[in-house]
Amino acid sequence: MSAPNAAAMERLAAAEPVLVDVVPARAAFPEGDGMLLLHSGPPIAVADLPGCTRGAIAAIAIDEGWADSPEAALALLDAGDIALAPGHDRGVVAPVCGVVGPSSPVFVVRNEAADKVAYCPLNEGRGAVARYGVYEPRVLEQLRWLRTDLAPLLGRLLRSAGGLALVPLLSEALHMGDDLHNRTKAFTAALYRELSLRGTAAGLLPATTAPALEFVARSDVFGVAAVMAACKAMLLALEGVPGSSVVTTMAQNGHEFGIRVAGLPGRWFTAPAPRVEGVIQPPWKDDEAALGIGDSVITECVGFGGFATVGAPAIYRYIGGDIGRAREIAEAMYGITLAEDRRFAIPVIGYRGVASGIDAALVAAGEVTPIANAGMSHKDAGVGQIGAGYVVTPRQPFADAVAALEAAGRSAGRLAEEPSART
Repeated sequence: MSAPNAAAMERLAAAEPVLVDVVPARAAFPEGDGMLLLHSGPPIAVADLPGCTRGAIAAIAIDEGWADSPEAALALLDAGDIALAPGHDRGVVAPVCGVVGPSSPVFVVRNEAADKVAYCPLNEGRGAVARYGVYEPRVLEQLRWLRTDLAPLLGRLLRSAGGLALVPLLSEALHMGDDLHNRTKAFTAALYRELSLRGTAAGLLPATTAPALEFVARSDVFGVAAVMAACKAMLLALEGVPGSSVVTTMAQNGHEFGIRVAGLPGRWFTAPAPRVEGVIQPPWKDDEAALGIGDSVITECVGFGGFATVGAPAIYRYIGGDIGRAREIAEAMYGITLAEDRRFAIPVIGYRGVASGIDAALVAAGEVTPIANAGMSHKDAGVGQIGAGYVVTPRQPFADAVAALEAAGRSAGRLAEEPSART
């Protein structure tokens, strides 16, 4: 392992993600941003937005009070009155269509080892929800409830607890059959347990809060937001390590797939978004599914999701796989990563640590690319989730990142040899 990559992996191994609060996403929106929405994936032009993302934009714009109908919201977007920016540029990650407004309630995770903070919007549950491009009245009411009822309660519980250290909960969930991407049932249960115990001890759980915590208990995917924010906070610590080819970001927007690497912070390398391979629920057809979309593939950068699905047999059929395929994927992912993080062990494969730290150079030099789990959205607005599966990521962004690192290294070498160039 090269010295730059060793330095980056030391930071990843030392990461201490702590769930500290739930707040409006304004923390990631500097004052004066106006009508700005953050989206999942690399930068995208309005003309290239898939229909499902347009639906999510409509839902969030209405929730923000910028419009009173989907048609009015999309008119603002098409006129250029609503601006868009990648959430990753501000430490925000969001699943699937992943639209975040200033008022959107977000989990706040701090990497205590590096003082890095990341955010992810609260999960609405499965199916016909805003993050899958649905904006019907029931969905809008759910967004309002999350913002006005659930988020303040969770914030109070987390602040009273002094935050929740997430490494023990993530480790426990892997032992209980989660992959921490498509399946977070055990992690959500652990989160509910800790919040309930600490809230009871602090006297913060009167009977009126029961519906809010019941939502957490019954929504088995609720915890994925905290997992995503934890992964982002961990990986933020790697950004800026000169020469490192460790992947700090993978993301999709339904049009392009993109990555970033530690040695070139903030720079995107992209290729057309891949298809989601998996199981589509009737009556939907393959050609109705959106291409790969969402920031949840950040979990694979740490070693969760598709890299750990071998330990989550309950979702094999859900994503269209089996134990043999899951073992093949797990073994292949060890070949393109730099370490096994033994804090996060997978019992079914002899308690091996998850395959952690994707090396863009290893991906570029071989035939194996990261395989990530994914939800499957209908490509049009207003429909919602139609299945689940996985994406085989394209190789080109990794090769382009390595070439850019090599060019940056040559440039730095020339500057070192020519002191006058720096005056």
